Amino acid sequence: QPIEKIRDELIENLILASARSIAVSQAKQQNFSFAISSQIYNLPLNELLFIEPSDIPHRLKIHTKTGEYEFYGKLGEVNKRYPQLFRSAKSALINVDNITQYDGPRKLISFENALTCKCSITKVKELKHRMKIER
Repeated sequence: QPIEKIRDELIENLILASARSIAVSQAKQQNFSFAISSQIYNLPLNELLFIEPSDIPHRLKIHTKTGEYEFYGKLGEVNKRYPQLFRSAKSALINVDNITQYDGPRKLISFENALTCKCSITKVKELKHRMKIER
């Protein structure tokens, strides 16, 4: 009987360790990382509002709750790295959790700090679906 008890405790500990490992890896994925020159930034994903192309070629502009950043990159690559972000248009990648309002007739997505971006007509249905599920 002591062997069975030890076996059961060992199984419980392995399940607990596995759950903790999964929680830690998911917590790490909740950050948005990017580099500007030699500086590496690691922002909480819930701070990110949306990403759009910058006026400077090959650069992306990140709009967050606290400010803006620009770095070299491609929206498609960012979208692959962070599938929880939604491609609302060809030139916008948004965090659906931070939408404050969606204006259907104008296809305009609003965020805090009076920031807005457009939503493609072909993406409206998926946006509405994601807003209902994720909010």
